[in-house]
Amino acid sequence: MAFSLRYAVTTSPATLPVAAVAGSLIWLGGGLGEGLRWGAWAVTMLTMLAVMDWNTRATLIRQRTRMASATFITLLTAFAFLEPWHTSMPAALCYVLSHIVLSYCYQDTKCQGKAYHAFILLGVGSLFFRPLLLLLPCYIVSMAVQLRALTWRSLAASFLGLLTPYWLVAAWCALQGDWHSPLLWREGDIAIGFFHWSALDGSRQLSLLFLLAYIAIALADYVRTYYQDKIRTRMFVYTIMVQLAGLGVMLLLLPSDFDAVARLLCCAAAPLIGHHLTLARGRYVNWYFLATLLLVVFLIVYTRL
Repeated sequence: MAFSLRYAVTTSPATLPVAAVAGSLIWLGGGLGEGLRWGAWAVTMLTMLAVMDWNTRATLIRQRTRMASATFITLLTAFAFLEPWHTSMPAALCYVLSHIVLSYCYQDTKCQGKAYHAFILLGVGSLFFRPLLLLLPCYIVSMAVQLRALTWRSLAASFLGLLTPYWLVAAWCALQGDWHSPLLWREGDIAIGFFHWSALDGSRQLSLLFLLAYIAIALADYVRTYYQDKIRTRMFVYTIMVQLAGLGVMLLLLPSDFDAVARLLCCAAAPLIGHHLTLARGRYVNWYFLATLLLVVFLIVYTRL
């Protein structure tokens, strides 16, 4: 049997540690003396572990692999403009964690407690990045259609969970007598505009093209081979597709928050792209995988020039 680079990388238990260490060295090498850079790195590593847990609990890839989390850290490393600290980083972590909890709601019509905790995480994430609330319709649609868990009780629990972090912040501000907390809602927190390609620099343009191209390829490949997954896995992947649609709309309507939305897009796309790279079949798949790795190396260098 001929050697397959793709198979060796996607099935090796060393893939994620190597990707994490290499990404960390590149990430921190740009400024070891910056305290916020260490904080950004720590939150990103936690998000990577959350993506790994998400893949494991929802069985997003039907083969034993860490490609979902390895793809996530690879994307974040390739897109250098996502490295500096930003308040949307904790929001991305909460976003992934909310999907982990939400996966337990599958076909559970008495999932009020799980829905409450999933939406608490969404609410906490929105304290750091307010436009995260725009994904609320995607969550509700997924609970109703893909997860088949939406009832009046779970819907009420979801809204209570979403509001709980805001009630707690408001209570704390009332106790302190200080209503100037940045966690409270402020005018302009969600700045609706329209996406302009020319407003992006070369690094962001190329990175966005790379990400959208691989999302499109992964989606097309999944539509072609979806029947190979169990129904439960399909529903979770369809949930990711709904999220990608919502994030695509956010990308168009929130041009001033491009980096934050791009980070969320990497979180949602990583399991799907990892699924594609792991399970793709064809005569030239080994060369395709090698070309993908070379493109990633090129992006790592180009976005740091």
